[in-house]
Amino acid sequence: MTGGLYNPRPVDDVPVNGQVQHGVTSNWAFDHAADYGLHTVFICKTADQIVHDSIVLVNDTHLLYAIGANEVWRFVAALLHRANPAADIDITFTIPVGGNLNWGLTPVQQGSIAGTEVRIPTSAGANLRLDFIHGIIRNGATPGNLQLQWAQGTQQNDDAIMAQYSCLVLQQIA
Repeated sequence: MTGGLYNPRPVDDVPVNGQVQHGVTSNWAFDHAADYGLHTVFICKTADQIVHDSIVLVNDTHLLYAIGANEVWRFVAALLHRANPAADIDITFTIPVGGNLNWGLTPVQQGSIAGTEVRIPTSAGANLRLDFIHGIIRNGATPGNLQLQWAQGTQQNDDAIMAQYSCLVLQQIA
């Protein structure tokens, strides 16, 4: 499954009781409320991804999205993961050159900037841990990807897993 854009039907602005833009007595309110989802993208991992015995950050194979020049997006990442509790998981995001990204892990950590790693505690065994990340990217003149990267926080001879159904939801705000 990959993300996609939701395209609402065209606005018809047919007057109701002689009103065109009144929120109660016209089709305008219904048609324009549907535009809320115009630039919303959902991306979901279709399989587990494993990093074994490594602290080298890797690109997530699913959780990335192409951002256009001068676009502004907000996002929420819901990350399902597990690793040896002695290792934890380090995460970061990369963005195009000239862009600005502020993000934070909710509620455990304060915000960070692109390219700065945050350590997330993990769950042992078969238990998955769910963490939410919120962020805003203000891209510059260079288009490119918002890309999740992750690895073991401390090298262990064990697997770190970013699990299937982790997802990234983005909304274009400018």
